Amino acid sequence: MIARITGKVLEKEEKAVIVDVGGIGYRVMVLGRVLHKLKTGENVSFKIHHHVSDEAENLFGFEEKEYLDMFNLLL
Repeated sequence: MIARITGKVLEKEEKAVIVDVGGIGYRVMVLGRVLHKLKTGENVSFKIHHHVSDEAENLFGFEEKEYLDMFNLLL
């Protein structure tokens, strides 16, 4: 499982950012407040919840461990 992603913001989407890590682009779902402050080309690091289901695999990124812990508690 993926626990952390560190790299450069390649692009921003409506609810996610694409983070380049060694030439691989990972789509990371982030909170709106985080998305708005990020800039393309900036270095970022997220603590990750890697969610796997029958329909999809999703990465949810959090800047602080407390938000990740709360997310996991809600699940």
